[in-house]
Amino acid sequence: MALVAAHEARRYPPPLSYVKDARWQQMDERAEWLPARVQVVYLGRVLIGLKVERRLYWVFPDSAEPHALWHFRRLCSAEFQR
Repeated sequence: MALVAAHEARRYPPPLSYVKDARWQQMDERAEWLPARVQVVYLGRVLIGLKVERRLYWVFPDSAEPHALWHFRRLCSAEFQR
Protein backbone atom coordinates (compact mmCIF):
# COMPACT_ATOMS: atom_id res chain seq x y z
CA MET A 1 0.00 0.00 0.00
CA ALA A 2 2.81 2.44 0.81
CA LEU A 3 4.39 1.89 -2.60
CA VAL A 4 1.12 2.68 -4.35
CA ALA A 5 0.71 5.88 -2.32
CA ALA A 6 4.28 6.93 -3.10
CA HIS A 7 3.74 6.22 -6.80
CA GLU A 8 0.46 8.14 -6.85
CA ALA A 9 2.11 11.13 -5.17
CA ARG A 10 4.53 11.47 -8.10
CA ARG A 11 1.89 11.64 -10.80
CA TYR A 12 1.48 15.39 -10.50
CA PRO A 13 4.16 18.08 -10.65
CA PRO A 14 4.92 19.88 -7.42
CA PRO A 15 3.40 23.34 -6.93
CA LEU A 16 5.52 25.71 -9.02
CA SER A 17 6.01 29.45 -8.98
CA TYR A 18 7.88 31.70 -11.38
CA VAL A 19 9.61 34.76 -9.95
CA LYS A 20 10.01 37.80 -12.17
CA ASP A 21 13.79 37.63 -12.22
CA ALA A 22 13.52 34.45 -14.32
CA ARG A 23 13.75 31.72 -11.75
CA TRP A 24 11.46 28.88 -10.83
CA GLN A 25 10.53 27.75 -7.35
CA GLN A 26 8.78 24.63 -6.10
CA MET A 27 6.96 24.04 -2.84
CA ASP A 28 8.35 21.29 -0.65
CA GLU A 29 6.56 19.09 1.88
CA ARG A 30 6.83 21.79 4.57
CA ALA A 31 5.10 24.36 2.31
CA GLU A 32 8.32 26.32 1.78
CA TRP A 33 9.37 27.69 -1.60
CA LEU A 34 12.75 26.38 -2.80
CA PRO A 35 14.67 27.10 -6.01
CA ALA A 36 13.92 24.56 -8.73
CA ARG A 37 15.31 23.62 -12.12
CA VAL A 38 12.41 23.54 -14.60
CA GLN A 39 12.78 22.87 -18.30
CA VAL A 40 9.99 22.86 -20.87
CA VAL A 41 10.77 19.85 -23.07
CA TYR A 42 7.57 19.79 -25.12
CA LEU A 43 5.00 22.46 -25.90
CA GLY A 44 1.94 21.32 -27.82
CA ARG A 45 -1.65 22.45 -28.14
CA VAL A 46 -3.04 20.13 -25.48
CA LEU A 47 0.07 18.76 -23.79
CA ILE A 48 3.10 20.34 -22.11
CA GLY A 49 6.17 18.37 -21.02
CA LEU A 50 7.92 19.80 -17.95
CA LYS A 51 11.12 18.48 -16.46
CA VAL A 52 11.21 19.50 -12.78
CA GLU A 53 14.46 18.61 -11.00
CA ARG A 54 15.16 15.77 -13.50
CA ARG A 55 11.66 14.28 -13.21
CA LEU A 56 9.45 14.50 -16.31
CA TYR A 57 5.78 15.50 -15.96
CA TRP A 58 3.17 15.67 -18.72
CA VAL A 59 0.67 18.44 -18.08
CA PHE A 60 -2.76 18.74 -19.71
CA PRO A 61 -3.50 22.43 -19.03
CA ASP A 62 -6.89 22.50 -20.78
CA SER A 63 -8.78 22.50 -17.46
CA ALA A 64 -7.16 25.74 -16.29
CA GLU A 65 -8.93 29.08 -16.30
CA PRO A 66 -8.41 30.80 -19.69
CA HIS A 67 -6.43 33.73 -18.26
CA ALA A 68 -4.17 31.48 -16.16
CA LEU A 69 -3.69 29.14 -19.13
CA TRP A 70 -2.68 32.05 -21.35
CA HIS A 71 -0.01 33.18 -18.83
CA PHE A 72 1.24 29.63 -18.29
CA ARG A 73 1.56 28.90 -22.03
CA ARG A 74 3.28 32.25 -22.61
CA LEU A 75 5.81 31.48 -19.88
CA CYS A 76 6.36 27.95 -21.18
CA SER A 77 6.82 29.28 -24.71
CA ALA A 78 9.53 31.69 -23.55
CA GLU A 79 11.27 28.89 -21.63
CA PHE A 80 10.95 26.45 -24.55
CA GLN A 81 12.72 28.84 -26.93
CA ARG A 82 15.78 29.22 -24.66
